[in-house]
Amino acid sequence: MPGPLRRMILAVLAVSAAALPARARPTKVAMTQIDGDTIGLWMAMEDALDDKNLEVVPTRHVTHVIDRLGLDEDLADRDIQKLAAELGADAIVQGVFEPHTRKVRFTIFAHGTRGRPFTVAARYAGTDQFRKQVHATMLVKLAAALQAGDAATDRGDTARDDATSRKAKKAAKTTKATAADDVVEIVDADDDSPARPAKPEKQKAPKAVAEASGEDGKKARRKAKTTKDTNEQIAAAASPKKDKQASRQKDSGAAVAAGDGSAKPPTPAKKVDGAAAVPGDSPQSAQEPDEPAAAAIAQAKADEAGEPPDAGTPPAAAKQVAERDDEIAPRATARFEPSPPAHSANRVAVRVDVGASLSTRDLRFQSTAFANAPKAYTNAPVPGGRVEAELYPFALGDPNSWLAGFGVAGDFDQTVALTLRASAEMTVPLKITERHYAYGLRYRLVFGHTPTSPTVTLGAGYGRRTFAVDRTGLMTSDSLDLPDVDYKLFDPGLAFRLPLGGRLAVTLDGRALLVTAAGQIQRADQYGRANILGGTGSAGLEIMFGKRVAFRVAAEATQLTFKFAGTGTLATSRDGDPTTIDVRAATDRYLGGAGTLAVFY
Repeated sequence: MPGPLRRMILAVLAVSAAALPARARPTKVAMTQIDGDTIGLWMAMEDALDDKNLEVVPTRHVTHVIDRLGLDEDLADRDIQKLAAELGADAIVQGVFEPHTRKVRFTIFAHGTRGRPFTVAARYAGTDQFRKQVHATMLVKLAAALQAGDAATDRGDTARDDATSRKAKKAAKTTKATAADDVVEIVDADDDSPARPAKPEKQKAPKAVAEASGEDGKKARRKAKTTKDTNEQIAAAASPKKDKQASRQKDSGAAVAAGDGSAKPPTPAKKVDGAAAVPGDSPQSAQEPDEPAAAAIAQAKADEAGEPPDAGTPPAAAKQVAERDDEIAPRATARFEPSPPAHSANRVAVRVDVGASLSTRDLRFQSTAFANAPKAYTNAPVPGGRVEAELYPFALGDPNSWLAGFGVAGDFDQTVALTLRASAEMTVPLKITERHYAYGLRYRLVFGHTPTSPTVTLGAGYGRRTFAVDRTGLMTSDSLDLPDVDYKLFDPGLAFRLPLGGRLAVTLDGRALLVTAAGQIQRADQYGRANILGGTGSAGLEIMFGKRVAFRVAAEATQLTFKFAGTGTLATSRDGDPTTIDVRAATDRYLGGAGTLAVFY
């Protein structure tokens, strides 16, 4: 690798390493929920930011504070300032995941200043390679953002004590001397021609590298400390074998860190072992730096989504960075496999609910007033058991694809210990079987890209609902004037889930009941043919416990309405006159609820 490129890389790393530890305490960083994150990027980011110089606020806590403060989902600058003050954070990191490019676009907000957005590839999220690359990139970007924020905050400060002022003057002299050094343009290692002088940058040199007499005391002190630490970090990272080599690398690092565009054109460079080098360099000075450091910077450069190289970066340097990135990508592909996407509660692939239910039934007939009119039946709430399951097989691979919405679902519920007694034989307890089940196809639509995005699930299936009395203990079956029902039906409908923050969600479900048969009640010796319309609905609240467990409690109501055609014996002959319709309609209503514990993936 050419010597100047190596010095540039080492200088950038040294600036990032020097800027963060210079604070009296670890830099406190808070990261908001990544918009569009459905693969668990926030967990990988928290791992990547694990550093002794950083204090990372957990993303879940940040989300909780945002909800408590009542801030909008799209945080404005004023909201971010309020959030930073509440958390006591030096920097707030916001991210947006772009599924089609598999990249995350980050913005750092530090000390009232919003930084320039940058992108990080997230194809290998969850791997060590990803964490190393994100760690190096974030340190560089955080250092730049914090320095920019400090410069904006510290304007107008006065000088401190004399000792500090002397250090500032010394740093100013060093910076000024460094600005006069030669800057060697990086050329391709395969090019045998000598290096060409680099053109001075057109942009104005930043105020941070102006003469000490032209800036306030605190800015001079800060720049002096940054320059000194940068030189020390460069010397340590390069591990020189000769004092002359170390001195040259320190001067080069200071020049890169200062960013002065007024340097003189360089003398032609010599090549040592196929790499460009400054005049007088020994072969050791052309050695490549540590590969992880170069790979991290190359990755950071390559991830600047569509952003051109900096104005001061020669074209050949950009080419070598791109070549280094091309070398890293195949190794990452060969050594690291993408981590499986995470499944949030609104994009589950598998879900199983198990719990208890409570239900009551009310059956009433509409008839003319006569002595033998059918009586209403009502039972007290009785307990039961409930099992529900959902499976979205395509979501096991990619929960964000449109195929991930296709799935199947089913539920089963049955009461326990339900009995009644016939008025003609009160001493005989009669067991009752009351149950219902359904299964069918589902398609889930997610309106958004976050774990708190609402969902609508369309569904249709087949089901049965039974209420049957065991009459074997009766002397005669006519002792009980209550028809059995066994509904066979189709149940098209939809379900709606609305998350309320990260732990709560409201659930609504509604289905039509298209009955094709109703069992004994429609026999000719009972009430005969009838038109039946029905529907069922529920409303519930879901509470999340961790990432894979939830508790849901819901209220439920089901009703089926009969309109008899007057073809059954009990519908026309209860008053002794078969020419008139005695029972015209009936309403079969079920009320109750359920509480279930869900486990999902």
